[in-house]
Amino acid sequence: MLFSTGQPQSIADVLQDKDKRVAFQQMLLKKYPTAALLVVKLNIPGEIKYNNSIDHLFTVGYNELKKSLFKNKFFLADEFVWRHPAGETAFIVVNSNGNDLKLLSVNFEETYKLGRLFDVDVLTRKGTISRKQLNLPVRRCLICERPAKECARSRRHTLDDLKQTIESKWYTFQQITENSDYRDKIIDLAQKSLLYEVTVNPKPGLVDPHNHDSHPDMDIFTFIDSSLSLRPYFCSCFDAGWNFAKKDLQELFKEIRPLGVAAEKKMFTATNGVNTHKGAIFSLGIVVTATAYVYHQNNNDDVDNILKIVRDMCHDLVENDFKNLRQLPVENLTAGQKQYLDFGLTGIRGEVQQGFPTIVKWGLPYLNKVSLNQDLNQRLLNVLLQLALHTVDSNLIKRANYSKETINKAHQLINEYFEFGAEKTASGRSTFNQILAYFKQKNLSLGGTADLLIVTIFFGLLTDLL
Repeated sequence: MLFSTGQPQSIADVLQDKDKRVAFQQMLLKKYPTAALLVVKLNIPGEIKYNNSIDHLFTVGYNELKKSLFKNKFFLADEFVWRHPAGETAFIVVNSNGNDLKLLSVNFEETYKLGRLFDVDVLTRKGTISRKQLNLPVRRCLICERPAKECARSRRHTLDDLKQTIESKWYTFQQITENSDYRDKIIDLAQKSLLYEVTVNPKPGLVDPHNHDSHPDMDIFTFIDSSLSLRPYFCSCFDAGWNFAKKDLQELFKEIRPLGVAAEKKMFTATNGVNTHKGAIFSLGIVVTATAYVYHQNNNDDVDNILKIVRDMCHDLVENDFKNLRQLPVENLTAGQKQYLDFGLTGIRGEVQQGFPTIVKWGLPYLNKVSLNQDLNQRLLNVLLQLALHTVDSNLIKRANYSKETINKAHQLINEYFEFGAEKTASGRSTFNQILAYFKQKNLSLGGTADLLIVTIFFGLLTDLL
């Protein structure tokens, strides 16, 4: 609570501090006779005027006021901050005639979310500049919007009401700020995950900064354009998860699905019709949504909790999406839908419905066991191959023309790469070159695995494994 701790102040303590403040103000005005003095205080009712929580409130608002000064190109000639038991006061000497400074201070008090909790006075050698002198509206009561002086004189509001209002405004501000800061963090991680994945090189059967033989219709720049176009989508997913208040989390999935459809259209616009991130839009969008939901509900972003929410959101996803497939014309079916009908393969839907078991069992444990000092590109390349070894990649199956021999050969080479010591041995490096050559020869792709790598990177960044 804002007023729960601190040293109680008597009227005598407050008056004594005021005398010291006035004397200090006069000293500064004498020292800087052509400047104006900005004096910043909090409106704190009651006996408790200072503690760590009040100091935090003061610092947040004071820093915002200084940002406004710098933005409007005011020159600060001197600055002092008092942190006394009777309250905090900041003194800023500004090269100004005072009038423009008063306009700025009133704008701060009236428009900044915490501004009504502050008193910002402007003084010159001629005296205090008032709102009335500049024909500005009178200050309004924090509670009822009547003139503040009128309410103060009549003691219209109780001390408890004033404290409660101040605490409510501060708590609401903190909640909004926390949401905004965490939101930015998660959206940044989502975009970073997309960009990290495409940057990893050399990747067999995928686009990277040096090669795109397996996908001649796209390159690294296509992926950058696509990644940037998806930021608003991730923002919408985060907001949906943060604000969701119903019990049935499948409703949350239904809420974000149209957002994914809209994001695909933006992606295709950004890439001139090329499908760069359709799978990532689906999987990473769900993860961002679940992450926001978990953090808002539990104030943590534990991966196990996030994956539980993913499972709850996508319960019966495969059954619901594929229940009427046999009624559709074969020519209208996607590769994933055909693979489900022919082989019972559930693809990314099954992976998401189960809470990304391949990532949990292979991707994140691999990241966790290798040193942070190891080359990041190599770590992520090895994670990609670990995932490829343990997942059924619908893109690989399609590119292999459903040939078990081709798919098994790809898995065999990847398995040998790790058995030979991966990049740390000559045999491992030689095998990796064979993987690259084989994927190029057969025109194979690991597009589905790349989507799993993106989600693995997201969780790795979230948990500081990267």
